[in-house]
Amino acid sequence: MIDAEPSVRAAKGLTGAAFATYLLQKDWSARPSRVKGISILSKDLTGLDHSVEFILPIGTGFTDEQLRIADALRSVATVEGRSVEAVAEDVRHHARTEKIAFAPEPGEPFIGMTVTEVSEIEIFDQDDGSLVVVRGELGDRHVLHAQVVKKHAKSG
Repeated sequence: MIDAEPSVRAAKGLTGAAFATYLLQKDWSARPSRVKGISILSKDLTGLDHSVEFILPIGTGFTDEQLRIADALRSVATVEGRSVEAVAEDVRHHARTEKIAFAPEPGEPFIGMTVTEVSEIEIFDQDDGSLVVVRGELGDRHVLHAQVVKKHAKSG
């Protein structure tokens, strides 16, 4: 039996959206599930014939959000060979330092990210918790929350 208490403690205060953003920056992939507000995160690992996968709520209003985040912390910690506390601290640090780019007014330059041509755009989960991943020509990934993209699209 798994002792979930350490991962449940480590998950306190983390959001699924913050965790998903962190994982997308670390080359995990995401796709929507059949349940609105839930995404399936996955990563292919060398030597395995299948991906590591788990569900993660990125929308609001899920009563078991902290339990799903705790499950995800255990999965990522196992994949990375680290403690759940270390992974949770990295997610918190990433959430504190992440800069989200947006244009406050039409025609004004973006803040926090250089405007550049992009080679790939991924969008997952179509509710208010959606995330958009933009890959630049050099392969660098930038994660934008869909609310920011929607705001910019409406103002443009």
